[in-house]
Amino acid sequence: MQKMDAVLQELLKIRPETDSYLPLLSSQASIRNYTATHVVKVKVPKRRRPEVSRLGVPEWHKDPPPAPQMVGTAHASPAPRYTTAHASVFQEDSSKKSPWLGLVLYSHAPPNFARPMYHNNAQVAGEVQLHLEKPASLGSIDVWFLLELDTLLDIAPPPFVCMTVCVWNRKMGDPRVLQDTSPAPFKGKIPAGTYCFPFEFPALPDDVVIRYPAGERIKNKTRVPLPPNFSLTSNSRTLAGFSGNLRYTVGVNVKREGFGSFDAAFDTPVQYLPLAKPAIAKTPNAFPYLPTHADWPFAREVADGWTLTPFGSRGKFRGHRVQVEGVLGVPSPAVYTAGDTIPFSLLLWSDDATTLAALAQPSSIDIVFAKSDLSALSAIDPKDLSSRSVERLMEGRIWLHEDGRPEGNNVNAPAATSNPFEGTAQRPPSPTESFEDFDAEDEQDASLGKNVVRLDGEVCVPACSHPSFRFISMGREYLICVLIKHPDYVALSPKGTSGVYGETPVWHVLDRFHNTTNVNANANANYAELPVKGDAIPLPAGAYHREVVVGHVAGEREKRPPSGAPRIVAF
Repeated sequence: MQKMDAVLQELLKIRPETDSYLPLLSSQASIRNYTATHVVKVKVPKRRRPEVSRLGVPEWHKDPPPAPQMVGTAHASPAPRYTTAHASVFQEDSSKKSPWLGLVLYSHAPPNFARPMYHNNAQVAGEVQLHLEKPASLGSIDVWFLLELDTLLDIAPPPFVCMTVCVWNRKMGDPRVLQDTSPAPFKGKIPAGTYCFPFEFPALPDDVVIRYPAGERIKNKTRVPLPPNFSLTSNSRTLAGFSGNLRYTVGVNVKREGFGSFDAAFDTPVQYLPLAKPAIAKTPNAFPYLPTHADWPFAREVADGWTLTPFGSRGKFRGHRVQVEGVLGVPSPAVYTAGDTIPFSLLLWSDDATTLAALAQPSSIDIVFAKSDLSALSAIDPKDLSSRSVERLMEGRIWLHEDGRPEGNNVNAPAATSNPFEGTAQRPPSPTESFEDFDAEDEQDASLGKNVVRLDGEVCVPACSHPSFRFISMGREYLICVLIKHPDYVALSPKGTSGVYGETPVWHVLDRFHNTTNVNANANANYAELPVKGDAIPLPAGAYHREVVVGHVAGEREKRPPSGAPRIVAF
């Protein structure tokens, strides 16, 4: 081994103009592989399971800087004015009277969407409506905006985003006055009538601070972009016992005064969907030149504008022990949106020509665009392929490189299935460079240049409900998966697989307003003209309207008060 390392050091000293006789050495692993087979007989690591995806995994700091923009993404297209108003009312169970408290929120939600929807840096705006049939003794009316996470691992932690606005209290004067520059504290009961209290929150932040969820470490903080709403339940064997919910809420708290009175509170769930778009598209570079099997990497790497992911299997073909290895390549950075076509290339090698001829047939290869729901520590700092549930969304197609791209549709697109992609979520963790199941008959000449087949293909990105994201305890990523199966091939290693399996991650983004031309700021929007969806309190001609109140980010000591009665959730 020392002799091999000495030769390795000499190879690294060779000047570029003198190393033309060497194969392409794309990584140090390739160099060690090449020298090992020519200098000394050693056990070379095998390519087995694909490397765990680290796409989107943040860096940890003691004092984290702002979250960097994902490589390969650009800012989303500008959003237009708000288009919809969603209304909800608070109805006390013990009362059969008409509702006395309501909330209206303006947003970018589609007309048929049941909840308000917001995007990057949105300024949440709305109004609290109050209808009193008789005078009432109220102390204050507050509105809260919250991003909260509930999981079985951490129940009811502090909110990650907390903003508040007091639309009225006694210090703000008479609620019937539109604007009072020097209000006197209001005393007594609020007279009967209908009141409207408009409000605005500050723009939503770009990112939030999260802490490392396991163990103690000095660098335990990072910033990540605001995640979308997300709910995960234990409907898979790999997620058994786990459930969690990422939710955004706008809540109203009304403080009642008087002996025996209960404060009123109700919540309106809202939807947050982060937007981005791929950077300017460009024609992919030619697939990297890998002249021999010895030059293939042992770990995922980027070369010549392509992300290369090695994988492999050991098994039996018609009773004979064989090895199969592959490299799955996609253009880098792998950032795509709905409707994009992702080109890929696949290299396959086997120590048996008959096995390779059978497995390299396009009919033996299943190419799938899949989603992967992540839970627990695998979401924010994955170490293995456990704690995830993989589901196929779209099939791609593949062809032999020498045959060229066939004519016809870009992809085969059958209906999506709810069945997890076979052989992905059940595999136990294992390092990428592995000597598992190594025996003498597995030893091969690693510099063998024969028995290599190249295939090309493409897969179309379907419309997906969520973009890629990583957060504490939960996340969503997307994969291009390849599963090679043949009736005569029985996979022995890695254990738990039904064929030769490989995967590579892609980052999925959503750009909702790329076709929108009427882009204006919401500051001058006429909210009264927006169509209202839901139940709202009617505002008669004599209703009292207050000036807009702008909220603020809540301080560490500002917390939403608990409700004395069960909190009502609208929608």
